[in-house]
Amino acid sequence: MSPTSTSGPRSGLIYIALATLNVGGVLAAVLLCHTLVGRYRESVEISRVWAARAAAVSELSSKSTASNAPGNDVFENHDVPGERANLRRLVTEYEGLHRAARADLDTMSAADRAQLVPQLEAARGSFQSMVREAEAIFTAFERNNPEEAGRHMATMDRANAEVSEKLTALRGREAVMLQGIFAGERARAEGLGRFAWGLAGVVALLVGVVLYYGRVMNRAMAAAQRLIQRRNDDMKRLLDNAAQGFATMDLKGELSSERSAAFDRLLATRPEHRTLPEALRAHAPDVASWMEMGLESARDGFLPLDISLDQLPKRVRVGERHLALEYRPIGETSVLCVVSDVTSDVAREAAEAEQREAMEVFGRILKDRDGVVEFLAEAGELVRGLTAAQPPSLPEERRALHTLKGNAALFGLRGLSAHCHDLETASQEREGALTAAERTELSSRWERTVAQMRRLLGEERGRMITVDEREHANIIEAVLSGAPAQTVARRIAAWRMEAAEHRLERIATQAQRLSQTLGKPKVDVQVLPNGVRLEPDRWARFFSELVHVVRNAVDHGIEPAEERVAQGKEAQGTLTVSTTTENGRLRVVIADDGRGIDWDRVREKADDLGIPTATHQDLVAALFVDGMTTRSEATETSGRGVGLAAVAQALRDLDGRVDVTTEPQRGTQFRFSMPCPEVGASSPSVTPSVPQA
Repeated sequence: MSPTSTSGPRSGLIYIALATLNVGGVLAAVLLCHTLVGRYRESVEISRVWAARAAAVSELSSKSTASNAPGNDVFENHDVPGERANLRRLVTEYEGLHRAARADLDTMSAADRAQLVPQLEAARGSFQSMVREAEAIFTAFERNNPEEAGRHMATMDRANAEVSEKLTALRGREAVMLQGIFAGERARAEGLGRFAWGLAGVVALLVGVVLYYGRVMNRAMAAAQRLIQRRNDDMKRLLDNAAQGFATMDLKGELSSERSAAFDRLLATRPEHRTLPEALRAHAPDVASWMEMGLESARDGFLPLDISLDQLPKRVRVGERHLALEYRPIGETSVLCVVSDVTSDVAREAAEAEQREAMEVFGRILKDRDGVVEFLAEAGELVRGLTAAQPPSLPEERRALHTLKGNAALFGLRGLSAHCHDLETASQEREGALTAAERTELSSRWERTVAQMRRLLGEERGRMITVDEREHANIIEAVLSGAPAQTVARRIAAWRMEAAEHRLERIATQAQRLSQTLGKPKVDVQVLPNGVRLEPDRWARFFSELVHVVRNAVDHGIEPAEERVAQGKEAQGTLTVSTTTENGRLRVVIADDGRGIDWDRVREKADDLGIPTATHQDLVAALFVDGMTTRSEATETSGRGVGLAAVAQALRDLDGRVDVTTEPQRGTQFRFSMPCPEVGASSPSVTPSVPQA
């Protein structure tokens, strides 16, 4: 065989072998490339799935942190409905994310689920605990209990920390599992250099995802900050243009710089005013001092903060404005102060009060015009004495002021009566006479009262003579029966005098009104004038002062309904006022069925004043001494110790005398007896009625 024939096939075989190897090499390269691409694709898919899981856990953590915010934010904005709505929305979102994460874990093997599902469910349990604590915070705010809310906030924050801790642990377990998968991939791809680059690409991809997510989060946080700033600016504009003023302060009264423009405008604060008392002192020093004492009490912590704040002044006058002050605790050391302009409300209330007084006075005029005219004359005399250039002595001044107060109340002038009460209080607190400013204000107020009453009275006219039907019938009967003309004339002439019934009816009206003011059942007043007629000018002052006896009987004597019922009495108290004439004397009796006079208490007070108490007459006399009162504090009704002293002075001027009898739980009688030259009983046929003690 020639070499040529043998080399051809061998070369062919080699070519075929080389070609086969080449093809095999190519195929192997293709297979290797395909394998690498498959491994790469699998690695990429694995990375995508686990990255999604990691992102889901991170989103759960972020949603948990966001769900913690409403329970904290409500401490600042107190918007319970709004923050509760935010919380429920976030809870819904969290639960949706949780369901998605759980569904994803359910696609894994049982072994993998056993590692991850408990952590996920434990985080959900802590999240639900956090939500319950947030709801408890909202409930505490609805009950106005910030202390309870604070306790729940601490528990809520701990629950949130547990959620973060468990989700962090979940991410750690996922990372461990992912590393195991990567280790297996590296083991199978060992020797394939390109796999390392693929893995590096996956890592780079993960890094890129993290960086991208970081950029997204930064943009979201910046947007949130811009939104918060915009809302803060909107809120500031809203507060600056609100009618009310808002400011926060600490328990020393130091104002924060964050306050509304309306607050500074209403209180006319200046830059040097660091505290609320300093701002108030320029307009109302007494209110500022009250504020300082109240804040000191709040700092002492003896009472709960909300109760201490309730003791702070609630009204102040700044120039022509009347302002209402409201205080709301913020935590344990801060206070929100709300200032409202209530000038229009005060003016409306004053106008309504004047209207009510005018209507009541008008009713008085219709019923007892002569009584109103007489009141104007008597009260005018009292006011002139109180405001004279040479004022009366202090005891006389206090008696006159007390009488003016009582008679003003009797004729429905509550505003004037309240003003007199305030003057009494100021005088006693300073232990001195009325100031010049107080006298001027009293005179001005009286002039306004007189002007109003004159308008209601209309044109002046002489005193009217009134005759009731019984007297009219009696005089006709006397004429028809042939009674002597002189007798008839004397009886008709007596009509010129005033019927005592009119004055007793005024006293009865005052007693009934007073009992209702004191919260007692309307007292039953028995009026027994017995046909007595009196010279008005002679007896006007005595009956004017007699109102003090009636006020004391209703206030001190007649018990509250529950006390009377417990003693076996009728719930409604009874007061009897009567007049009779006998042997040239007028007798006036005021009797009640109340608790009686506590003579031991009278003796104790009299001993303190150095007044004799040896006999019953001494004790009776002590009742009518200036400064004698068994009350521990004065009220608008009684307790000054000057009312009965005014009665005693009027009685002395009439050369009269008084006797007082009392029986515990049965009642008291004041019996006044005075010379009565006119003895004006115009109907002798009337049988006198005398009240029984």
